[in-house]
Amino acid sequence: MKNFLNWILSVFGYGAYTLVILVVLLWVLFPTENFRMWLEAKLDEQGSSVAWEIGDIRIGWPLSVVGMDIKAIERDGEAPLMIVDELKIRPDVLGIRGLDSDWPLSYRAKVFGGIVKGDISLHKELGSIKCSGTISNAQVSGLDGIWQLLDRKVIGDLSGSFNYDGKWQGLLSGDLQMDLVMADGSVELLQPVFGLESFEFNRLSTTLLLKDRVATFEKGKVDSNLFAAEFSGTVTLADELLGSGLDVTGAFEPRPELLGSLKDAMVVQVIKGQLRENKLMFTLSDTLQLPGITFQGVSGVIDGVIQGSNR
Repeated sequence: MKNFLNWILSVFGYGAYTLVILVVLLWVLFPTENFRMWLEAKLDEQGSSVAWEIGDIRIGWPLSVVGMDIKAIERDGEAPLMIVDELKIRPDVLGIRGLDSDWPLSYRAKVFGGIVKGDISLHKELGSIKCSGTISNAQVSGLDGIWQLLDRKVIGDLSGSFNYDGKWQGLLSGDLQMDLVMADGSVELLQPVFGLESFEFNRLSTTLLLKDRVATFEKGKVDSNLFAAEFSGTVTLADELLGSGLDVTGAFEPRPELLGSLKDAMVVQVIKGQLRENKLMFTLSDTLQLPGITFQGVSGVIDGVIQGSNR
């Protein structure tokens, strides 16, 4: 019996030693440069208008792959549309029993001063991908490449949760649901609306659904010291993102603080006379690059009173 136990311990010891050596070898000898180039090529397959650059890939501990300085760049542009400072991916030990069909992974990314983390499941045979996670305190001002293309500044602290189910080939055609909240935000306007150079708000919340390249906004709400708003609608994604079509409607409720800031008493009286349950209906149309906003009161469109076109 003693010899048998010694044999068991010996086998276990050599097995553990061999496993440690394999892990160390994989860790030290992992072909990071080849993997970086392969991953860039796979990301580039997702769309013709955006190129991806990965600054560096290294092996982390425990058993994780770490990507650094990941950039999405418009092919004809210079400023990055998006930068991921660090992305760490590792096997999900708790989900390892499903390894015969799926590759379960967990991830954590540092993006725009915030954290995005969650789980991913890759199906080996079908090429499908499922992903869930949370967003904490990401600063949307970090999307400065996009805001430069739109010729306006947008700031805000973004948090929320999301679930995605789709295929690696054609990620924009998958199903995405996001519950989002942006705090302390501001959207710069190309021309004043209600005398405002920008829409500043305390809180914006919405549910975003993406399916078959159509993004649907539901239960949208905005709260500000000067106004409140509710909205819903769609953005139909084009190959060129800024050409995506807008079809969003909602209700805008100017608060006394906003109307009191208007200098033209006649304009204030016209607006007050057009309110229905203290609200004006509005429509956002055209494209992301050149959106148009239309306000409508009890007697019809009243744009000429409070704003021009192309916000």
